[in-house]
Amino acid sequence: MATLSPPHSPLVSCIIIFLNEAQFLEAAIESVMEQTYPNWELLLVDDGSTDASPELAQRYAAQYPDQIRYLTHPQRQNLGMSASRNLGIQQARGKYISYLDGDDVWVPHKLADQVGLLEQYPEAALLDCPLLAWHSWTGNPEDQDLLYGAGDSGQHPYGDRLVPPPRLLCLFLEDEQFVPSGGLIRRDVLLEVGGGETDFRDSYEDAVVWVKVCLNWPVYIANQCWYWYRIHPNSCERTAYQRGLAESKRLKYLRWVAQYLRRQAVQEADVWRSLRFALWRARWIWFKAQIKRQLPRTWGGAYSRAAHEDG
Repeated sequence: MATLSPPHSPLVSCIIIFLNEAQFLEAAIESVMEQTYPNWELLLVDDGSTDASPELAQRYAAQYPDQIRYLTHPQRQNLGMSASRNLGIQQARGKYISYLDGDDVWVPHKLADQVGLLEQYPEAALLDCPLLAWHSWTGNPEDQDLLYGAGDSGQHPYGDRLVPPPRLLCLFLEDEQFVPSGGLIRRDVLLEVGGGETDFRDSYEDAVVWVKVCLNWPVYIANQCWYWYRIHPNSCERTAYQRGLAESKRLKYLRWVAQYLRRQAVQEADVWRSLRFALWRARWIWFKAQIKRQLPRTWGGAYSRAAHEDG
């Protein structure tokens, strides 16, 4: 891994967005402060929290004013994840930007390793990597961690190399496990693509940005994992599945991709082929989920009527 001397250590803007994360926010902040890479700033973006997390964030900002800032939307509104990250991007000063959710953590050498790689590959707009689905934080023996985004072999198909556009976009569309998380992106590229789409308030907010980037820029894919994604009952992913919204959110994202590709006049047959496959599969999964949810009600009603008639 490339090692950078202090004069060649560009500023990294770390953006933590949070909404009612009093239980986990301190661990997320501390994982930034424990980075071996020294040249960072931390933007704590409050998306309208009503618990104790704003006070915690403000306390860190007051204690470390040279490196940590606390940001909110006007009137402390809840505007969603994309709008909150966009606020962080607007206020960021670094050459690079990295996202961290308020309930997740980084490993200590995350920034040092990733900055070293992007400095080594200046043509790359973005560095992406696998993430650890962190179940074991509970301390329960049955909660086992899973490596997500590395494929069945434990190695990314394009791992440890530069991937030209739009090859990586096809992989993102076809296989949901290759999710964009825990990476590092050049701030000028983020500004050029316009940041996130505010319609994506609580899911796929990072994926839409990655689509814009992977369509037009090379991306460096690393096999190493630096990001621990905490799995808990109130996480966005778990909540979407519990509410039966995961399938419809996936469809919304893929339909946005189709519209974006049309606006960009994309002609590459491989991209459209991958998108058609992803849409077909997402519709099928959505249809099966609807049938599964309707069956208990249908069979339950039929059973009640039959029991009443037999009685």
